[in-house]
Amino acid sequence: MDSRDNFDPKILGGSVKRGIVNPDLLEERAKCNFNQREMVLFLFDEQPTEYIEKINKMIVEHPELQTGIEYYEMSREEKLKLWYRRYRIIMEDAEMSKLITDNSRKVNEHFNWSYLLPGLSPLTLHMSMFTDSLKTFCSEEQKAHYIPQADNLNIIGCYAQTELGHGSNVAGLETTATYDEKTEQFVIHSPTIKAAKFWPGALGV
Repeated sequence: MDSRDNFDPKILGGSVKRGIVNPDLLEERAKCNFNQREMVLFLFDEQPTEYIEKINKMIVEHPELQTGIEYYEMSREEKLKLWYRRYRIIMEDAEMSKLITDNSRKVNEHFNWSYLLPGLSPLTLHMSMFTDSLKTFCSEEQKAHYIPQADNLNIIGCYAQTELGHGSNVAGLETTATYDEKTEQFVIHSPTIKAAKFWPGALGV
């Protein structure tokens, strides 16, 4: 069934693996009688739309960032290596790194550049929950120190909410973090196996 000759889209519909769009979907798209650009601007406003278009243009112009359906056949380790290779390519290019990592001044709170590529980036929560937490809870002095480092991936944050026995039930979480003034460190205590942190920071990619 890997051959195109054996695949009939009229019967089986579309196929991402074969690069075939469902003919019913193509037919419906052809019936579109409104300006799609106007609809996008109505939903997202001009500034976020321009940002998304810049990201899409960047990905098209840099095929080394792209991957195909083979992504879904990769092991977890292979996926992580692929994503970190992408981040290395981005961080070595001044224009791309500015466009991608300037998270403290997002123009669209609901969009992440990695959404345009197959799979889940292991740094999605770093670029959302972690950087947003820095903006929300840090003093001005702390922001000046930590946010540039987070934006440029000099430090990587992990959002460790989910616990094995509680999922995302925040009220039921058991792990505590107590600040020790003598050592100037936080003491993390998970009293039971249920309190074990599970897949923190999208590490279950």
